[in-house]
Amino acid sequence: MSGFNRFLQKVIKTISGYKLHDCGKDYFALSKDNVEIECLFPGSLLLMEKNACEMEKNKGIYDYLRQLRLKTILEKYQINVVLDVGANIGQFAQDLRKLDYQGRIISFEPLSSAFEVLKEVSDNDSEWEVHQIALGKQNGEKTINIADQSVFTSFLQSNSWCEQQFGQSSVGRGKETVIVRRLDQVLPEKIENIDQARIYLKIDTQGYDLEVFMGLGEIQTMISALQSEISVVPIYQDMPHLINSISLFEKAGFELAGMYPVNYDQSTLRVIEFDCLMVNSNIRK
Repeated sequence: MSGFNRFLQKVIKTISGYKLHDCGKDYFALSKDNVEIECLFPGSLLLMEKNACEMEKNKGIYDYLRQLRLKTILEKYQINVVLDVGANIGQFAQDLRKLDYQGRIISFEPLSSAFEVLKEVSDNDSEWEVHQIALGKQNGEKTINIADQSVFTSFLQSNSWCEQQFGQSSVGRGKETVIVRRLDQVLPEKIENIDQARIYLKIDTQGYDLEVFMGLGEIQTMISALQSEISVVPIYQDMPHLINSISLFEKAGFELAGMYPVNYDQSTLRVIEFDCLMVNSNIRK
């Protein structure tokens, strides 16, 4: 949270008793400490700019609800290690800190330009470590397609609909060779007493999430909860569909805890991708 937002948080808290929970492009989300975290009302407020378009308003509400659900999962499952796979420049990890998560964060980002920014923003956080590698189901090297908008960088090749929907800056035009490793080999190196860790796995790899998950092997059972960006309308070639993604996660023992739209096709209002949150049913039992 920036210095201005911290100042604003204090002012709002003093005047209204509400705490600034999140701040987006067109909205401020406020809540009181004694309110059930899943509720928007009666003790929570979502303030939006009057001139914000309906699409932005919807996105603001869904982003807010997703973060409330994430906070609930972190607390209920007593998460003490978050794996941030596809970290880009650290947006997700910074959101975790806004949610008052104080535990360990391990971020993975293979793209060199994004990693330089990630390393800089994580430097002052002793519980946040970053690694410049990609994760997948096979160790080795792989070529990644670099888009001008780095969040669209992917091992998969974007399709024509992606360019039509998000513009030319979403299309991979450069390439970079990166190191790929399996999580079941990386995690024992990074986490001592891994069998005692309570792990939340966030995956956002632009169509490559299932490859990352399969790289867990037998240690899938050690993941308490996970978050994956899953596709309804493919924006990359050979991108797995929502049904295939959820089916694979469910077979591994994970159950849905929430689905929140990430983006829409404005011409039809259909959802393109969801953020899917799931919990490990075996750990719950």
